[in-house]
Amino acid sequence: MHEDIPQDTHIYDRNNVLLYDAYDQNQTTGGRRVAVTLQDIPKVMQDAMVATEDRGFWTEPGVNVQSITRAAMSGYGGGSTITQQVIKNLSHNDQPSFKRKLQEAMLALGLTQKYSKAQILNIYFNVAPFGSFDVGVESAAEVFFHLERSCLGNGSCKPGIERLEYTDKGQHDPVLGLARASLLAAMPNSPGTIDPTLGPRAKQKALARQKIVLQAMISQHMSVDGQPITLAMARQAEDIMSHTNFEPFQHTKRAPHFVDWVINQVALQLGNGDYVKGIYLFEHGGFTIRTTLDVNLEEYVERAVDQHLNKPDYQYYPLSLRGNQILSSKFNIHSAAVVVMNARTGEVLAMDGGADYNSTDPRIGGEYNMAAPPLGDANNPSGRPPGATMLPIDDAIAIGMNKENNGPVKALPDAFSNALLQSDISLGVKAAAYAGSTAMRATIQRLGIAVPKDTGTNFANFAAGSQNVSLLQMTSAYQVLADQGQRVPPVGVLDIYNRNGQDVYHYNPAQPPTVQVFPASTAQTITTALSDEPDRADKIGDDALYSFADQDAQCATSFTCKYPVALQSSNTDEAEEGNTAIGYTANVVVGTWVGNVNGARMNSAVVGSTGAVPIWHSVIERALGWCGTQATASTYFRSDHIPCGPTPHLQLSSHS
Repeated sequence: MHEDIPQDTHIYDRNNVLLYDAYDQNQTTGGRRVAVTLQDIPKVMQDAMVATEDRGFWTEPGVNVQSITRAAMSGYGGGSTITQQVIKNLSHNDQPSFKRKLQEAMLALGLTQKYSKAQILNIYFNVAPFGSFDVGVESAAEVFFHLERSCLGNGSCKPGIERLEYTDKGQHDPVLGLARASLLAAMPNSPGTIDPTLGPRAKQKALARQKIVLQAMISQHMSVDGQPITLAMARQAEDIMSHTNFEPFQHTKRAPHFVDWVINQVALQLGNGDYVKGIYLFEHGGFTIRTTLDVNLEEYVERAVDQHLNKPDYQYYPLSLRGNQILSSKFNIHSAAVVVMNARTGEVLAMDGGADYNSTDPRIGGEYNMAAPPLGDANNPSGRPPGATMLPIDDAIAIGMNKENNGPVKALPDAFSNALLQSDISLGVKAAAYAGSTAMRATIQRLGIAVPKDTGTNFANFAAGSQNVSLLQMTSAYQVLADQGQRVPPVGVLDIYNRNGQDVYHYNPAQPPTVQVFPASTAQTITTALSDEPDRADKIGDDALYSFADQDAQCATSFTCKYPVALQSSNTDEAEEGNTAIGYTANVVVGTWVGNVNGARMNSAVVGSTGAVPIWHSVIERALGWCGTQATASTYFRSDHIPCGPTPHLQLSSHS
């Protein structure tokens, strides 16, 4: 029967920090549900439940004939044993009628013959309503008392209800356990009106009902830790609950755009392509999902986006506006997206799809994920034109073709190097023409980039960066350059455990699936051009944000950098498209986009180093372990004032 009980699905980060509790939010059949075993539930909780709901539970045959008759004659509900309540809660039929009571009684007799008393009580604790939207005692314990379940990396979890008798410091307190158990046992009687999280009036009703539970426990001579429950203990328990602050449940979603991206993928897999079927299985299946995301890095990314968009930020360009400016007000840039990937394993370590998930401002986009937007139609893929960030891809394809053809165009690498530094789109178009449509289409698709059906043999627009591509796809394409021409597809999930703790899906970062897209020498040629600090400084001028010179004094003075980094930024022709920056080291790739989700035009003065690059610089340095440090004193190396927060726990090692 346990297999038929719906359970929440929990999504965690790579270090087992809860990101989201996914459940059916239907007001009739939904609710938060986390199944537990009877062994998980302290005896005081079991006693409190039996004392108040069914004092004859352990000896009766599953029904109480006198109670049923009395309830039927009065015309009111009640009179149900715990076994009958199990039937009612599983059938979702609570109409107060004699016919329903009779049906319940017959089914309860059958249930008693099929299951032991302990099994029935266990089912009850998992299907009874313990709050306005809490089904099962574990969910209520988490909401009322913040007794969150704790999970290990192997999918095993310890329920919060186990700690019912323990303080926040881990000290055993039997009276605290009695207080919590008696309040929880009060809930099933009228969960919609006495849930203490609903406000002061509901709390007072809950406390009144708690007294009834405690009186029942005393009259039935129950005990805690071998000591009979006394009136003094009951008063202490009442006092504890009266001074407990019950906060309304907040259904939080950390890393919300990333979580939505993961849910969409898992639901499609569960439903074999049918999202509606898959999301039902997802919300009721009781899965535990461990993702690739590091929540500490993710929340730093979110702070970085907010800081650079909405607070005074030193802008180097344009020269006429150099100084502290607020991008959102001065440059009309209201949103941003960021993707951070492990360059060796494809793991998505952070993803921010917009400046504010809860915003209703169309420029910000709210829930719309600009990092990994919903798939567009076959002729119009989702995303934004990547502009000059497409150039390294064009050039890698052409250089690869040049090498395969024994080098008929000897000067290609040098010409492309200059084009990359100066964001010269025209050479990208020439590269596409040189490579040919067949090679362009095949290679772009192998990079994981969606190619519109109607592209045909004309790849000029694609090579020029004027065709929509998602930031995730572009960042993934740069992963190929970072990893010696090998592609590892982006992945967001490490493990999926079913409700029985079995690992039904596992991604092994030590052995990711790889495809050689470019020769290693071609990838190295592009990387050398994108990370050439002397050339970059000469072509761009001040490039403080394009390197790690703030962490490396030698890099700032002699342009010989201890920590090389490859970066390409874009300045799209149309101000409504936003701009992009994508850069990488041997271990991590970061892609950023800034603009307006609804296509509102940015200030025409915006360039890559004004919008996307500052965010990119802050994020990639944090991913590599730097924050709040500065090795170089200069006007051009300024603190971004972003709080570091907890240190990310990343594993940026090479795959075998």
